[in-house]
Amino acid sequence: MTFFLLNFKQRQIKGEVTFIRDWQSYKEGFRTLEADGDFWSGNEAVHILTNLVVNMKGAEDIVAGELVVATAAAAVEVIVLVLLLLLLLLLLLLLLLLLLLLLLLLLLLLLLLLLLLLLLLLLLLLLLLLLLLLLLLLLLLLLLLLLLL
Repeated sequence: MTFFLLNFKQRQIKGEVTFIRDWQSYKEGFRTLEADGDFWSGNEAVHILTNLVVNMKGAEDIVAGELVVATAAAAVEVIVLVLLLLLLLLLLLLLLLLLLLLLLLLLLLLLLLLLLLLLLLLLLLLLLLLLLLLLLLLLLLLLLLLLLL
């Protein structure tokens, strides 16, 4: 019999020795005194070896399954890493967008300040014009007074 990686043989080399024994001998196993004589491992030992081989065959599938699971887990780790990097990139882009918005707000504030300065200049010009008008009026009044005198 051949099991998994194990060769197991029940043998009777010498034909003159009878292989017929009682049930207890078959259960426990027997052999002759000669090294190349009859050998029977025993049904219990054969049963244990058979179960061991069945378990070992199951272990091959388990190892293959573990390899598949490990490969899938590694792929999931890579996917998660890529997703985290993409999320980080997205956050950096959002931060850049916020900085651009802040710059736009600063530019708008500068424009408003420039408009206020222009308005102040216009007000100053108007005041100067008013002063000039007042001076002209005063001059006219003085002229009128001089003419009347």
